[in-house]
Amino acid sequence: MAERPATIRENGRAKAYRPLPEAARRAAFASALEAYERGDFFLAHEILEPAWMGASDPAERALHSGLIKVAAAFVHAVRGNAAGVTKNLEGAPIGSRGGMVVSHIFPVDADYSFTTNVAGTYNVLKAAASATVRRLVFSSSREVYGEPKSLPVPETAPLTAKNPYGASKVAGEAYCEVWGSTAGLECQILRFANVYGPHDRDRVIPIWIERARRAEPLELYGGEQIIDFVWVGKAVEALLAATHSGLTRPINVGSGIGSLPYAAQDRGQGRDQEKPVQVSP
Repeated sequence: MAERPATIRENGRAKAYRPLPEAARRAAFASALEAYERGDFFLAHEILEPAWMGASDPAERALHSGLIKVAAAFVHAVRGNAAGVTKNLEGAPIGSRGGMVVSHIFPVDADYSFTTNVAGTYNVLKAAASATVRRLVFSSSREVYGEPKSLPVPETAPLTAKNPYGASKVAGEAYCEVWGSTAGLECQILRFANVYGPHDRDRVIPIWIERARRAEPLELYGGEQIIDFVWVGKAVEALLAATHSGLTRPINVGSGIGSLPYAAQDRGQGRDQEKPVQVSP
């Protein structure tokens, strides 16, 4: 006779429990957050489920369960299914002070930017208010500032986005502020600098690393821009802290250190393997 799967009590009910080593659960958590960052909510859901079933600590299971439900809510939001969003947010036990939602969306084209970051955020806010969620953390971007006139950029700088992605984040922030003033939903806006880390793709650091491995020239557009690179682990710490900080004003999240791309080249290559940098306008 086949052995019955182990179970664990969660919120008074028996839930599946398939022990998973802590290192594997941490790796799954990090990969799921990266999937969130790319807007791949299906993948985030798929990665987190084994981590949820593999944890025995109630707080860890609650965190994973909440993120799984939020991923499902985002999928329904993009599809315009308000009922599906509400159902998942009502059951999302993120944090310990009421339902808390983290919105972190990085689309790759203009249409998807609008559908996901504007319409999707609207649907999430509407469902969050309906589900009496008390606090929401919205991941915005440095792109809302466009090309700032001075560095470092304060949170009070004008929002002059120069691309569809930045514009969609400006719109998302505006909706958060409206919901805060009209529905009493606490909205914390985090404006992230250039987040990097394992499994990153399609951005300067992973692109340069791959080209360096192939002994190819490193392509650089512009050449004089100063970039703030922030490690993904710090971004996660900021998101978790924001869920219970009690603050509502926008906050920039970065390393606080500006780097020229040439410095990134120096860190990414050995001194005995100097690769030429091709600068384009």
